[in-house]
Parts: sequence; structure tokens; C-alpha cells
Amino acid sequence: MPKRSALVLSLGALLLASCGKPIGTSSAPSPSHASTITPSTAASPTSNTYPLFAVLEVRRSGAPAGSQGFSDDTLAIALLDGYAKARASFTPRSIPKVFDASPVLEPEAYVAAGAAYYIDGKGVVRRLEPSGATTIVATFALTSPQQTASFAVSPDGRRLMAAVLTFPTYTVSQSAFGVTQTSPWMLSVESAPAGGSTTVLRSWRGNRIAFPGAPGDFPDIRVVGWDATGPLALVGDGVETQNAWLDGMRFFNGQLQRLSEDGQLGPVLVGSDCQPFARPVANKVICVSSSVTASVAIRTTAGNTIWTGSVQVPNVSSPGDYVLSGDGSQLAMRGQVVNLAAANPSMTLPAAFAPQGWLDETTVIGTLGSFRDYPAPPMGVVHLTSPSQVEDWGFSGLFIGTL
Repeated sequence: MPKRSALVLSLGALLLASCGKPIGTSSAPSPSHASTITPSTAASPTSNTYPLFAVLEVRRSGAPAGSQGFSDDTLAIALLDGYAKARASFTPRSIPKVFDASPVLEPEAYVAAGAAYYIDGKGVVRRLEPSGATTIVATFALTSPQQTASFAVSPDGRRLMAAVLTFPTYTVSQSAFGVTQTSPWMLSVESAPAGGSTTVLRSWRGNRIAFPGAPGDFPDIRVVGWDATGPLALVGDGVETQNAWLDGMRFFNGQLQRLSEDGQLGPVLVGSDCQPFARPVANKVICVSSSVTASVAIRTTAGNTIWTGSVQVPNVSSPGDYVLSGDGSQLAMRGQVVNLAAANPSMTLPAAFAPQGWLDETTVIGTLGSFRDYPAPPMGVVHLTSPSQVEDWGFSGLFIGTL
């Protein structure tokens, strides 16, 4: 695959930088801002007509010394019109140090049961209500800066599952690579009822010379979702990377599988030949190819293909940023929106707009530029009623989902 970026590909680092204006901070009008961000203390005149969504922000002045990239430290629940209803700051996670690559990390937040959940640098998971109230619901202990966690919450908010991955430590040596791995990879799959004690369901300890998934070693497992049937895992994914072949990639290799609540892996979803781009939406998965002339397929979790198409869009040099609408009927990408069932499916989007998600069936949220841009581009929305226009919200963030 061609090299596209050597940036940290933590999801929290893909699209965030400390210089952006967070939701709830007022912004003076300017020609480049189609809408301003209103102080969160003000009452939104349309607060009952817009959907709520969650977004992660960075509110610090840069990354800790020696870290690779940024960690998020603020979660906001906001309205489509730019009003923040609730915000919570938290201790940011550490970015594990790896050799000659960057760790691939899951976002620190998840939406379920009408609220947003977030995990801090110690592994404490809290629930943020639209009212602003926060409650500790579980702890998946992180005791080392070389540890990171992925987690999901059941649709009813009563149960949580997590996978805690421990990266090895390295020391400078006279080896061919200049470093020696001095501790093993470790992984644990854990669960907790909301407000209850955590149970370690399964755990693995690797050897000192292999990555997870090497012959004789354990595959990496990430907890990446929870649908009506149960938890979802990404298995055998890449734990480190130097580049991505498509913008906005959420997953790097691996396959989606069911994960039982006792920690055992279940059936493979979608098909073993699917490279999933991101979490399923409405039981549909975006599958991508790794070739230069990449193509996209939309499949059901049962493996049925419902749409295929080319990612090449005129005047768009960096394909990617694929996101399915909430009902799975539309696919937004860099440069266009495709109606998966329409006879004439294409609708052009501004080439500089990078979709991150859908706020409703006619509103796409994203950034005005690529995650490779520094400083990080601001977030904004495109209304499909006026698809050539972008509302620039003037702050940087990572969209998590609608409540």
C-alpha cells in the first residue's frame, strides 16, 4: 500500500489539536465562519428540535513530553446548532511508546442509552448525561502508561465490556533495530455491570519477540461495539502502524466477530474477506480494499453485499472518510454522498470536507480538511439541502455519535 502519513493514528489524535475553539466558547463572526459557537450558559431557542451528539475535544496546549500525538481530555454533548448542553473534562490517557511506528487506539468515548460514556487515563468509565450529571459506572484499571483500553456499553446501559492491551517496553540496545523489547504483550477481556465490580474474563501473555497474532501468540481483541445481539470485537487487527491508505480509517486490518459476555469469541461477521473500515451501523459494515484504486462494498453483518462502488471522485485527491447514515441507507465520503438504493445515487460534497458521521438523515458532520493538516481543521456540518455549503463551527473535535 502507498504511504500516506506517518502521524499517530490514535482515533483521538486523527482529527484533534489544541488550538481549536471547543463547543460552548463564543466565537466572533468572520467571513470564514458560517455559524458561531454559542456559550453553553445560554438557552438554545431550538433545543427541542435538534438531535444531541457527543464529541471529544483536546483542551490542553499540546501533548505531554515524549508522547506520540494527542490524547483527548474533554467530552461534550451538544446540539446541531452549536449549543453545548453538557461537558466533562477528564485525565487524558497515556499514548504507549512504540518503536518506529504509532499505536492504533480506540476513541475514549461511546454513546448508549441516551448518554455518553468516557474512559479516563486510569481506566475509570463515567456516564455523562445531557443534564451535565456524571456517574462512575465501571473501572477497567490502567496502571501503566503502556496500557490502553477499548470498551463498549450495552444498548440499555446496564453492562460494559472492555479489552485492556498492554504494549511492551523497549530499551536501547545494539540490535539491528537499535532497541530490544524487554517485556511481553498482554491482553485481558473484562466486563462489569453498570455500577458494579469488574471481572477479568480472559487474559493472555505473549512472548517477547512477536506482535499479537504472530504464530503461537494471541491475536489482539478490541471491543468496538454492542448491538441488539451482543458485544462486537475486532480481532487480529494491527496494533501499530506507520501509515493509512485511506483517510479517516478507524480499523487497521482484522475482522469483526461476535464476543460473548463470558469473553469467548463467536462467529465471524460480514465475511473473512472484508476489511472493515469502521463500526457497523444499522447492521451494515463498510468494507474497503487496500489497492491504490480502492473500492468500497457495503455488506450486512450476515455477509450479504448490498452495494459496491468506486471511491474515486473527481477533484478529490485523498479518498476515504466513509460514514454510513444512521439507518444505513446513505454513504458519505470525501467528495460525495451516495444513496445506496437510488437509481441516480450521487450528490457532490465540497472536496475539502471530510465526513465523520451523520447527525440526522440530511446532515453530515465532519472537518474542513484532513487529519494530516496542522493545525487540525475545524469541525462543521453540511446540510444535504445545500450540499455545496459547509457551516464552519470553528473548533476541532472528533465526532463520537448521536444520543
